[in-house]
Amino acid sequence: MKLKEIRTEVDILIDDDSYDSIAVDGYINQALAYTAGLIDLPSLKRIGTVTTVVDQAYANILDEVSDFSVSRLKRVKTSDGGSPDVYASVWALMDNYPTMEEAGDVEAVAVEGNRLWYQKVPEAAETLVIGYMIEPSRLTLDDDEPEDIPEHLQRALLVHGTAWMIMDQKEENVDSQKFNTKSHFWLAFHEDNRSSGLCQLRAWVSRCRKNYSYGIWRY
Repeated sequence: MKLKEIRTEVDILIDDDSYDSIAVDGYINQALAYTAGLIDLPSLKRIGTVTTVVDQAYANILDEVSDFSVSRLKRVKTSDGGSPDVYASVWALMDNYPTMEEAGDVEAVAVEGNRLWYQKVPEAAETLVIGYMIEPSRLTLDDDEPEDIPEHLQRALLVHGTAWMIMDQKEENVDSQKFNTKSHFWLAFHEDNRSSGLCQLRAWVSRCRKNYSYGIWRY
């Protein structure tokens, strides 16, 4: 779907002239980013490198990886092929490495914002290979299309997903069950609805993965 088509359908659903095209486009891009935050879309996966800093327990990822999305680190490999443990936060990393100053090979990492924290601290600069996710490209022109989401799921995720965000705002102070908000969320992102855009997208991503089998011939 083109941005103009998505916007037109959203306008019909929300039926509120106080939301102009600029505002609706902003919510559409929020729905796109929200979707990408929930599912690791294949086209948004990237691999880059980060170099450790001597006598320092962190490196700024953006110094070397300009398209890194905040805190969307997925994998880390050391220069010798090792796989450091990835901690949820720098505080969790500190629980096992209290001083954050011990010298040695990188055994564990944590990402906070754009900083990659690591322990131990290599005595010489080391190149770490990282797997990470980037943000989807924003839709700005009427003819722009969301290339990262399959076309058959764009209506559920971006039309109803956008309508959910807007209706949630409109019904914020309404003493009701937020019927419109809930109905659009059900179609777009509800985990219990197997036909929701999110569940269908997760199934699509799973089908896109290629499984390889290997045979071993013995003579």
